Amino acid sequence: MSYPVNGNGPKTEASTADIEISGTKTDDCSTDLDEYLNKKVAIDVPSGPQCYCMNPRNFSLADFQCSVCYKWFHLDCIGFNIGKSLPFLTAYHFMCKKCNSNGEEVFSRKQANFAVMCQTALANLMWRHGGRLYFSKEKELIPFLEEFWEELTTQPRKSNNSWYPNIHKTLTSSDAFKTVEKNTDLLVCLSNTVSDASSLKSSS
Repeated sequence: MSYPVNGNGPKTEASTADIEISGTKTDDCSTDLDEYLNKKVAIDVPSGPQCYCMNPRNFSLADFQCSVCYKWFHLDCIGFNIGKSLPFLTAYHFMCKKCNSNGEEVFSRKQANFAVMCQTALANLMWRHGGRLYFSKEKELIPFLEEFWEELTTQPRKSNNSWYPNIHKTLTSSDAFKTVEKNTDLLVCLSNTVSDASSLKSSS
């Protein structure tokens, strides 16, 4: 699964973020918990011009990639009423007005499954926490999914926590995630690899 740091290439259907990290599916659980929670990766925001405004991307704000020209368009620059949004969303189809022959924007949401929801959530958590790699399923990931459910997917949320086991199954069975069991919790990060492992660092 690809997460290009430069963010300038076309987005594949499977992509859910533009952050590269290092990892494999399994890991040695003997490492101290704090060591995992202190691992960070440098996140480079692409500086090239995008959007109608010709300004670069801003990972703190939602933007959407045109399916034709592959440029990214800031939410505030799009005339279409997209509704609630988050950075790093991918379950959508968007065509900018420059690429549409009638000069109008086209936008539609797709129903994101649990894997896509978790990938988007982790990408946002990484950005908000300065490139931190690992997050607690119980204390960080699930609360994020709870808070931003409507932004992440069109599927209705069940009123109880019956969907929690589905999250655990998704995280532990998909190659998109790297998981480490610690005590009664599960630490999780995105498992895509980076070309330069030296970008990994531990926070002080």
